Amino acid sequence: MRTRTAAAIAATLLLALTACSGEDEPDKPAVTVTATKSPALSKAEIAKQCTDAVALLEPNDKGEIPSEPVPAQCKGLGTDEYLDAYYDGIQQANKLARQDLQRQIEEAEQQDQ
Repeated sequence: MRTRTAAAIAATLLLALTACSGEDEPDKPAVTVTATKSPALSKAEIAKQCTDAVALLEPNDKGEIPSEPVPAQCKGLGTDEYLDAYYDGIQQANKLARQDLQRQIEEAEQQDQ
């Protein structure tokens, strides 16, 4: 019986202490920060960025655009996807170079007249 009495007294004290420990003022609302993950790019978007990055690479001394190191924009692509984007990037760079050459030819012709 002493165990039950001691347990009842301890429970009563615990409840009394818990009830008295509350503050009169309400808690200030906590500031919540919601972290949003940036949307993942689709494979097509990554491939487009990779193609554009390859097109901007400078050729080496032989006039070649090396496939290694892989541009950072291409890191999310598999090997086959990267090589497709690499090939497209070289074609894009060649097209831009031809357009620039044509522009220079036209400017030179206008200066001769």
